[in-house]
Amino acid sequence: MYRLIVVGVFCVFVVLIQGCTSISKKQLDKSQGTPSGEYKVAAYYWPAYHDEPRWRPFFRGTEGEWEIIRNAKPKFEGHYQPHVPLWGFEDESDPNVMEKKIETAASHGVNILIFDWYWYEGQPFLEKCIDEGFFKARNNDKINFYLMWANHDATTLWDLERSHKREIIWDGKVDRANFDKVVDRVIERYMKHPSYYKIDGKPVFSIYELGTLIEGLGGEEKTKEALDSFRDKVKKAGFPGLHLQAIMFKVPADKSGNRDNTLRNLGFGQCDELPVVPHHSAKRRICGLGDAEHKAMGTVE
Repeated sequence: MYRLIVVGVFCVFVVLIQGCTSISKKQLDKSQGTPSGEYKVAAYYWPAYHDEPRWRPFFRGTEGEWEIIRNAKPKFEGHYQPHVPLWGFEDESDPNVMEKKIETAASHGVNILIFDWYWYEGQPFLEKCIDEGFFKARNNDKINFYLMWANHDATTLWDLERSHKREIIWDGKVDRANFDKVVDRVIERYMKHPSYYKIDGKPVFSIYELGTLIEGLGGEEKTKEALDSFRDKVKKAGFPGLHLQAIMFKVPADKSGNRDNTLRNLGFGQCDELPVVPHHSAKRRICGLGDAEHKAMGTVE
């Protein structure tokens, strides 16, 4: 068994887990056949720093969240704003920009990028960072990646003028027809890429709000049917199976108050409860299939 350390990133790579610098270079090797007891370091990547036409109504421009950072104003004396990135306001969908990020991550011991990936109103969202940036980067064989389906609601929190209202702009729930579209797209477009991360040959896929998925699909049994179909499609695509991860937001408990039984019924194995942020008491639980000998050891966002 090897250990996966998950850390948080935005547009630059910052390792947030103490003690990572003591891990040897051999332990942080990229190879997928990691010997027992060694580490993999995975970093979440929030692809918000490129032009996304569906986002323009929120940011009024073509830079994504760079616009907010660039236009930040000091609110009190000595308030350092705007913060200017060391590399400048670069477009992450530019392969040359992504090559720098890949090189920096790989050279600092990050083995895997976990790209946030979205699906709203029957369409993908924020894919250009991967499709244009990562896929066209000449060094994308230096690091693995996989997707975390961030299936939460999109709210007015993204809109500076309406952020205090927290109204839903796009619903994160999907029905079975949309779920099947997501699965087909993910398998064909991403899992077949040579750098897509696999455990024992099984592509890894993470679901951010399992409870939201269950709600949209119409309950636990229908969700199990949908996930089983996902697994079957992955096998038909030539893989030995699917390694599913779930993050325990909004997961319903059974009659005894146990949420783990819900996860086991859906085909998940052991779950690990992890802190979401250092200053917050809330816990996040990442659950994976037990037979993959995979255990998430820590995450900070």
